Amino acid sequence: MLDIINGILWGKLLIVMLSLLGIKLLFQSRFFIFRKYKEILRLTIKEDRKALSNLCAALGGTIGVGNTVGVASAIAIGGAGSIFWMLVAAFLAMSVKFFETYLSCIYKDSDLGFGGPMYYIKALLNSRLLSNIFSFALPFCALFVGNICQSDMFCRASESFSGIRQEYFALILALFAGMAILKNKTIKLLGAVVPFMSVAYLLLCGVILFIQAYEIPSALMMIINDAFHPQAALGGLSGAGIANAISQGFSKGMFSNEAGMGSSPLAHSQSENPCPKTQGSWGVIEVFIDTVVICLITALVILSSPFSDMQSCFNYYLGLWGEGFFCLCMGLFAFASMCSWWMYADCALRYLNVGSIIRSIYKAVFILIIPIACYLPTETCLALGDALNAITATVNVSALTVISSDKKIKLLLKEL
Repeated sequence: MLDIINGILWGKLLIVMLSLLGIKLLFQSRFFIFRKYKEILRLTIKEDRKALSNLCAALGGTIGVGNTVGVASAIAIGGAGSIFWMLVAAFLAMSVKFFETYLSCIYKDSDLGFGGPMYYIKALLNSRLLSNIFSFALPFCALFVGNICQSDMFCRASESFSGIRQEYFALILALFAGMAILKNKTIKLLGAVVPFMSVAYLLLCGVILFIQAYEIPSALMMIINDAFHPQAALGGLSGAGIANAISQGFSKGMFSNEAGMGSSPLAHSQSENPCPKTQGSWGVIEVFIDTVVICLITALVILSSPFSDMQSCFNYYLGLWGEGFFCLCMGLFAFASMCSWWMYADCALRYLNVGSIIRSIYKAVFILIIPIACYLPTETCLALGDALNAITATVNVSALTVISSDKKIKLLLKEL
């Protein structure tokens, strides 16, 4: 049942909705993200440390183990051409991310100190029902997408590397994540962890690409050619192969950078800088780092090597220490995702006026479920996580599509 729902929503419906919204916003803003790229860089470079911490909190949610596993899966199912369409999706996603972040900074609760889809949906569409549906689904998304799935993939990779039972790695992850969440130090920790893990991962990928430098041109050509070649997808005929590559590229790319899901704007809206344009620019940078930089480099490593997964690549080119460091990066990715998604869930619960006792119970469940994730059926958890993400994304993207047709909003976009 879950596979049928995900097949309908993630297979075509959401991809079409997100793509059309991205194209619409690009034209309405007169291609702002391309036309004013220098201004976007200027607005973000001059920002303070607090704004950088909020970017790291947002990146913590988007940069997860899916950046490595998701890219490998896209290539395996949709062929190398899926990476081309992933990059196309990223540029459409930038306009969506800018718009939802922009609105989240305008429509926010000054007392609680954050904004998000629930606030602009309620204010601009006058729909308490839709805002409540979004807010109700978000804590469950956090449990499955930002917690169970992250823990499971990290622990399995670590067990494969070390031979130590994955339950021990799950306990260590639960300990560190629990300490960060209980002490309310998530944003501060993410400001330190996210830059380190991203740079460390990219540096090691750079070493592999340096070793395989002669394969990079052919990998790039493979990405471009397979995007339009009739055999772009494994085992497909012309039209089906191209459609599969587009589907995999768009779905994995948008799932990775979370554009349209409405989660990361909750982090950006907590910045001390109230300028919506500046925070929207941070949203654009977030998508660029997540998809154009990290996902593309991951794809080049896989395509320039004889392996289909990153763990094998690190082991082959960098030895056991390289594979061990890769597992450490996976652990940091998982930790960052858990901290970010916990923050998103807490914002949703506070919006729903959930009492402190229920919120404390949810916090305990969020932490305790990390070691339990090893015993849960992985495929079912992934399918349920996809379905819950589809609910929040469908509500948010539908709302953004309607909101973008409002005369005042159209004028606002035109003036960017």
